Amino acid sequence: MIEVNALHTLLNCVKLALASAILPTSVITNNDEREAYHVTLLPEKYRNMPTQFVRRKDLEGNKILISFIEKIKENEL
Repeated sequence: MIEVNALHTLLNCVKLALASAILPTSVITNNDEREAYHVTLLPEKYRNMPTQFVRRKDLEGNKILISFIEKIKENEL
């Protein structure tokens, strides 16, 4: 298993055939990037799956992060 902490790193691992990933379509932003990958759309029943925001438990959040989390909890995003 490969763990990465940046989207750019994950995409490079996919490009080098070290990994595969399930990502939103919006991650690959232009046609040049799209040509570097084999993209398969998921079946309709798997396209809207539950998603969670995850972060380290012992990290204190800054004001922006705390505000973001509050908005998520209030369903304002």
